[in-house]
Formats: sequence, structure tokens, C-alpha cells
Amino acid sequence: PITAASPQDLEFEFRDLLGTDSVDPDTSAYEEDVRNQQAKVPEGPMQYLLQSGSFLIQADAESRRGTLLLLNMPANIVEAEIDNKIWYRVIVGPYAERGEAQQAALRLRSEEISSIWMEQPIT
Repeated sequence: PITAASPQDLEFEFRDLLGTDSVDPDTSAYEEDVRNQQAKVPEGPMQYLLQSGSFLIQADAESRRGTLLLLNMPANIVEAEIDNKIWYRVIVGPYAERGEAQQAALRLRSEEISSIWMEQPIT
């Protein structure tokens, strides 16, 4: 059987070996990623949206929109052409505050409706 060592049996040498030395990590590999992320941060106010479905059949999108309206959630259908096909996207929102959109996402999840988070600058 394996037994655990008691605290008195344990010895730590790293304090003696390292002393007051410090390690300076090389962060140069991450600097470009940080600059790219900072460049993507838009200036100005944002609006928050949730995509709650994308359908090839308009009636399916209308059905989802109807479900959302019955839940008292603002919902619209936006058409998008992808590969010469029209997709009907059901969008919930917009919300001016991130917290409102987060609450809406939680409400959708509680109703077992999936959603995708979207942020857009207000124009």
C-alpha cells in the first residue's frame, strides 16, 4: 500500500536554490497577438445582438421569430445570401447594454434555444 508522507517528512529546496532570483519570461511571441486584438477593438458605443437561428426555409425562421415574440423578446429576420442561397437569420435585439444581452442569452438557454453572440458598433 502507498502511504502519504507526513508534513514533517517533506523537504522543499526551491527556496534555497532560487533565493531572490526572478525569471523574466520572453513575451515577444505574444506581442503581435495583443496588437492585433487592440486594433480590432472598435471606438464608440456598441450594440449587442443574438442570432437565434439561420434557416433556408423562411417559414422556419418565422416560426422561431414567433416563439421569441411570445417570450416577449425583440426578434427580427435578416436575409443573407451565402453560396447563391438565401438564409433567413433570426436576430434577437439589439441591446444597448451588454448585461441586457447576457440576460437575453440566459433566457434563451433556459428555453433551450441556442444563440450566437454578436457585437456591432452603433452607426
